[in-house]
Amino acid sequence: MTVNIASTDTVTLRGLSMNGAVFGDANGIEVDGGGTLNVENTVISSFSSKGIVDYATGVKLWVHNCDVRKNAFGIYVQNAGTSAVIENSRVVENSDTGIYALNSAEVVIRNSVAEENGFGFFAFAGAAGQSTEMIVDSCLATKNLYGLRAIQAGTGAATLRAGQNIVMNNTTANLDAVGGASLISQGGNRVGGASGGTTGFTNTVAQQ
Repeated sequence: MTVNIASTDTVTLRGLSMNGAVFGDANGIEVDGGGTLNVENTVISSFSSKGIVDYATGVKLWVHNCDVRKNAFGIYVQNAGTSAVIENSRVVENSDTGIYALNSAEVVIRNSVAEENGFGFFAFAGAAGQSTEMIVDSCLATKNLYGLRAIQAGTGAATLRAGQNIVMNNTTANLDAVGGASLISQGGNRVGGASGGTTGFTNTVAQQ
């Protein structure tokens, strides 16, 4: 399903159940245009590529109380000027990444669960001038290969800020920062039960 939104418009999708085996599309919900999309109380599963994907510059995406499972990527947010707020949602058994912010996207995740994905919560900046920001607050990341991950390449900057999370029993590493990326604790995180990757956060900021 492709949703085209004018820059001044807001569209709400509510109460959907979407299965890739039935729809036959690569992506569940794909956002185009430059407005605001709200996705609420929706189940998205079994798409060969992405459950929810936002490539469009300037789009504001809000995801509330959704289950996104058994896709390649769960929720995928890309490009400068693109932002997402994800609350009270679950990304489960996505073969690549649960929630992915890349190439200067800004993503905030609260009260959500990433379980049994390749990567749970992942911030990536892949080129010069890119600055990707992810905030993970009061979430659970467990049974993924990697729990929290940030990667930057070249002169790009990837920052993942985490506070009040449980990051435990991820198979390869709970925490992983690559290429000088920042994995910053804002306090109150409980981390344990995995080996490998970054053994701790790259920096800690005291609670105010």
